[in-house]
Amino acid sequence: MHSFPGKTRSFFARTASLAFIAATVFFAPACHKSNGNSNPTYYLKASINGKDTTFSVNALAKTMSAVGYNDLILEGSYKSGLTFPGLTFTIASTSAIVAGTYTSGTYNTGSVSAVYYPTGSNALYGPSEGVTGVNPFTIVITSLDTKTVKGTFSGDLAIIDFNGNVVDKKTFTNGQFNLQF
Repeated sequence: MHSFPGKTRSFFARTASLAFIAATVFFAPACHKSNGNSNPTYYLKASINGKDTTFSVNALAKTMSAVGYNDLILEGSYKSGLTFPGLTFTIASTSAIVAGTYTSGTYNTGSVSAVYYPTGSNALYGPSEGVTGVNPFTIVITSLDTKTVKGTFSGDLAIIDFNGNVVDKKTFTNGQFNLQF
């Protein structure tokens, strides 16, 4: 394993995580759709900078295993017909992923990556642990079986420039998910 000191390690870890999630979005398209009502059965929802948003279109959970890692991917969009605008989380671990707490920047217990694509923007927001003013992103799995995964999430996703400065930040509070595999 390579060791990258300081910001460089954080930049490479963040870039690798975002690349993995982007590849997942491109190559593993969602196949479940929302039931179209205002109280969907499967969803990710949160308050983003104070605005309640529900991601229930193509909302689902997936598992993948590769190169000694187990991945749990949680994703959804908030509007039909959109290719990217939505929310995707990945928990990657060398151990089995079980109910519990997973936080960005904690690589020994399961790494958390997240991507938020807002509508009308080419922006890509991700976790930015170690950057001043950006809180870690935490996912808590409260229930996990072969059919569904449920839990909560919170934290900041940000756009960071190459100098490590925050360009823009979205704060997620009151996050909840209920997704089917």
